[in-house]
Amino acid sequence: MQRSISFSEVYTFTLDDNGKALGIKRVAGEYLDQQEVMACINRWEFSGFAPKSRTNVSFTWQHALGWTEMKIISKDFIQTTLLNSEPGAVRE
Repeated sequence: MQRSISFSEVYTFTLDDNGKALGIKRVAGEYLDQQEVMACINRWEFSGFAPKSRTNVSFTWQHALGWTEMKIISKDFIQTTLLNSEPGAVRE
């Protein structure tokens, strides 16, 4: 069923003094195993962010393409990682 839909999942959390995620919550989406995503995010470590920074991460799945984007957003920071995109594709 997941192969024939497009969706995004969004998670939010704050960062501790060492750049590790605290209080991870899913704020949008219903298709991914929430515990698996939270376990993955728990392995991440952010540097250069103020402690207690609110951070959001979104994952986008597009029908016929698979995972196409991961976006991390925090105060004064936005990083978009394009995944599984066609060479030369222009995205806005």
